[in-house]
Formats: sequence, structure tokens, C-alpha cells
Amino acid sequence: MISRYTNPEMGRIWSDQRKYETWLQVELAAVDAMARAGIVPQEAAREIRSRAAFTSERIEEIEQVTQHDVIAFTTAVAEKAGWGTPLPAGVHRGIAQFMGYGSYSAAVAEVTMVDNRVKVLRMVLGVNCGHAVNPDQIAAQVQGSVAYGLTAAFYGDCTVENGRMNRLNFDTNPIMRLAEMPRVETVVVPTYDFWGGVGEPTICVVTPSVVNAIVAMTGKPIRSLPLRDLKLV
Repeated sequence: MISRYTNPEMGRIWSDQRKYETWLQVELAAVDAMARAGIVPQEAAREIRSRAAFTSERIEEIEQVTQHDVIAFTTAVAEKAGWGTPLPAGVHRGIAQFMGYGSYSAAVAEVTMVDNRVKVLRMVLGVNCGHAVNPDQIAAQVQGSVAYGLTAAFYGDCTVENGRMNRLNFDTNPIMRLAEMPRVETVVVPTYDFWGGVGEPTICVVTPSVVNAIVAMTGKPIRSLPLRDLKLV
């Protein structure tokens, strides 16, 4: 358990954030030029601009309103996961961050392909729920969140036939099984200045971190879920 956001390299992190914003402006200018030239479709260019603006502005907005350093928290989770270190051939990482249910959460996923199907090997999830009363219980909640989140990503859908739901039980509405579950590691980063949730927040970073890892692996964006419908599981 990390007692608080204490990173001796925070100055470097903030410097890197500003470098990222400068780089982002250059990249967006290039996207605009290619859109005007017809090289990039206008719809794709709008999506790139909206996502980039959301990422930068939303992080700053969260930090100003809550007085919590989201970048430092996410960095703590990334460092636990070994972000930036070499991976075995065919393994790729993805990262995601979320604020909700009164807490902050982040996740790093490591995925690969086995027999042309996605296999999640490892997930590192972090949560700042303010006061961490029982770290073991928090870890158990996080493990359950991974099972719920991966179930939604892999299999979750609600289909209707003849006016009624046809996912009636576990035979038609599968959940993650033990053989499918990855290794789950938990990083508890309490700041002891508020009371937040634990179970729900970490569900919300499972799917985006896995999808980001899949995109890093395949180079192709994923526009819909569940992954079963895309023949990826």
C-alpha cells in the first residue's frame, strides 16, 4: 500500500505533461491539414480532436476541483505495472483512468493472442478511496471488479427476441471462468481525506485498459463490444 502520492520525479512528470501538450498541438495541426487535403476523413479528424481535448482538459479539471493529483496517482499504478519496461514478444499493455463513485481508479492490462483470441494475462489496478480501512477487503473487491469488467468486455450484451430478453441464465449469459481470469494485482493509494467507494470504480477501468492493449497489439480501433461479437474471444 502506498501511503500517499509521493514521487520524487513529479517535476519531471509535470514537465513531460507540458511536452505532451505541445506535441499534441503539433499533431492536431497535422490532422487538420490532412483533413483539409482529404487524406483523413473529416469524421475521423473530429473524433481525434475531441478525444485529445477531453484527455488534456478533463485531467486538469479533475485536479482543480478535487485538489488530487490524478497524474501522480495514475503514474503510481503504471510504475507498479512496469509501464515502459520490455514485455515478452506478442504481449502488449493498455492503461485507463477513471474518477467516479467517490474514488479514483486506474488500471494497466497486459494482453496477448492465443489461437487468434484475446487472452488477458495480467491486470494491475489502483484505487484511491480516501480512507483505506481494510486493504485486504479492498483487494478482494478489486479482484471481483476484474471478473465483472472482463465479463462485460468479453460477453456482455442484452438481446431481445419476440419482445422478451433471451439471456435467461448462465448458459446463455456467460461470465468469466477461472481459466480465463488474469493475474490481478492491487495498488491501494489512500490519501485519508475522504470516504469513497471501492467495488464499482475499478470495474470502470477494466474494459478500457484491455481495449487499449488490444489496439496497441492489432493497430485497429475497437468501436463496439462485446469482444465476442468481434470474434476476438
